[in-house]
Amino acid sequence: MPSTLDVVLVPPARAFLRKLEGAGGRLFIQAPADREHVRTLLPLGLVGPAGVDRRAIEITNKGRAYLTRLRGAH
Repeated sequence: MPSTLDVVLVPPARAFLRKLEGAGGRLFIQAPADREHVRTLLPLGLVGPAGVDRRAIEITNKGRAYLTRLRGAH
């Protein structure tokens, strides 16, 4: 399992990651704000492309581990 200890996110990016998980782990990106969150999360390995459609993203195992770690901290 990839480490999430080095990941620090601003609250809006964390909220987007939670939204993605709540949507079943996959979303089509339409809003400009969502695109910005994807640009933040993608290089960290928390989300990845979903299939061949570049507008869809999915949460990665590292993204799920990050949210699990957050839930454990609160």
